[in-house]
Amino acid sequence: MNDFLKWKSCVLSRIDLSKKGSIDAAIQNLVSFINEQNGYCTTSSCSGRIVLLSNDAEQSGGSGINQKKTKKCTWHLVSHETVELHDVLKSLHQVKCESKLKFEGFIMHIKCCGLEEARLMQNAAISAGHRNSGITLGKQGRNIMVAVRGTQCLEVPITDVHGARLTSDLYIKCVLDKANQKLKDNFERIVLFETKLRSLINNLRFSENKTCKKLSNSSSSKTGNRKHKGENPGHLQNEIDVDDVQFLFSNGDEYL
Repeated sequence: MNDFLKWKSCVLSRIDLSKKGSIDAAIQNLVSFINEQNGYCTTSSCSGRIVLLSNDAEQSGGSGINQKKTKKCTWHLVSHETVELHDVLKSLHQVKCESKLKFEGFIMHIKCCGLEEARLMQNAAISAGHRNSGITLGKQGRNIMVAVRGTQCLEVPITDVHGARLTSDLYIKCVLDKANQKLKDNFERIVLFETKLRSLINNLRFSENKTCKKLSNSSSSKTGNRKHKGENPGHLQNEIDVDDVQFLFSNGDEYL
C-alpha cells in the first residue's frame, strides 16, 4: 500500500497532458471522490462527448505505387455538452474530406491497489449500466487497472472523401438529436455510478468498523474475566486459561 500511495501522489501532482488540459465538469466530483480513497487513482477520463472529425490522407514516404498514405484525424467540433444544429453546420464548412459525426460515452481508467478494490469498482460500474467495464492485470498481477465503459455509441458519415455532403440538414438534425439524447443518458449513468460507488465504499467501511469493534469488545471481555480470577495482568501472556482450552484424547473423552 505504501508503494501505491507514493506512486499515486506522484501521478496526481503531474500536469494534465490531455488535449483539453482539465477534468470534464460532469465528472469532477466523481474523480475527486475516487482519488480521496487510498486504494484508487484515476489515470484518464472523459465524461462523454459529441465530435465532428475528419480523416485526412497524408503521404508518409516512398514514391510511386510504393508511396504510403496515413490518416490524420482533424477535430472540427468537440463538445462535452449537448450540441446545436447550427454549430455542426458551421463546422462542416471547414471540412474538405471524409468526415463523421460521433457520440463517445463516458470512460475512465482507475488503477487499484488490490483485486478486492478492483472488484468493488467493477461492481459499481456494471450495476450502473457501464457493462463494457473490466479489470486488466499487468505482469505478475501487480498493475491492476479497471476500465469503466458504457455500451452507448454512435458514428455516422457526413461527407465523402472530397468533402461533399452525403446527407441533408434534416438528417443531420435527426442524428444530432440521437447523439444529444445519448449524452444525457450517459450523464445519468455517471451519477448512478457515483451513487453506487459511494454506497459500496460506505458499506465496506461500516462492516470493517463493526468487525474491529466486535474484536475489541471480545478482547476487553477476556481481559476482564482474567482479572476477576485474581491473575496478575503483567504475566497474562505467559499463562493459559483452562476455560479457553479443551484437551481431547483419542477416545473422545474430555480432560478437565
